[in-house]
Amino acid sequence: MKKLTKRKAFNFLRSYFDVLNELKSDSDKLEFLVSIINKQFLDEDPKNLNFIVNLCYESQRHQIESSVKGWERASNTTLSTTPPTTPPTPKQEEEEKEEEEEKEEEKEEKVYSIEIHDCFKNCLNYFPDHLHPKDDKTWLDTIDKLNRIDGIPFELIIKIVKGIRSDDFWISNFLSINKLRKTNKEGIKYVVVFNEHLKRTNYGVTKSRRQRHAEKIAERDNSYK
Repeated sequence: MKKLTKRKAFNFLRSYFDVLNELKSDSDKLEFLVSIINKQFLDEDPKNLNFIVNLCYESQRHQIESSVKGWERASNTTLSTTPPTTPPTPKQEEEEKEEEEEKEEEKEEKVYSIEIHDCFKNCLNYFPDHLHPKDDKTWLDTIDKLNRIDGIPFELIIKIVKGIRSDDFWISNFLSINKLRKTNKEGIKYVVVFNEHLKRTNYGVTKSRRQRHAEKIAERDNSYK
């Protein structure tokens, strides 16, 4: 039976191909491909997939659904014949808008301000050389979004980085600036989590256990002189 669709084409991502090649049987590969095609052209969610194929599809769900939503917004057309049961939440709309902004930014070379570069250089001081980014743009982009989208002043970004990199617990769990815009299990960005934590410790002014231990050793050594 011929299935009608308003969409003429979609981008078949490299990640789809990589996941496809992880599947062993041809039947699983076909089921995976058909699931992607039906979603991209008809906005139909796959049903009754076996465990392995479902696992593969779920790993690509975000990219697939973003592609469908992006096409629907651009064309002002709905693929699905079934109206959505629930409207998108404000958070979902914000995430979709942010994704679109990121795609637009990727199309052209981004030029970062002096303030962003200065913040970047200051933050680098709190990470050892082996943790410095291979591509500066990744951290510059995160700092730009922290300031431009999240509304966090550059001075506070530096303050948070310095305080968390001096924290006994978080120093081993905060290895990249990019973590600041990621979210925890509750959906709260780590920049907010870190800031709240530092408020309780007066932004790292309270001496850490490691610092106190080092000072005790220094005092002991001085007493022997």
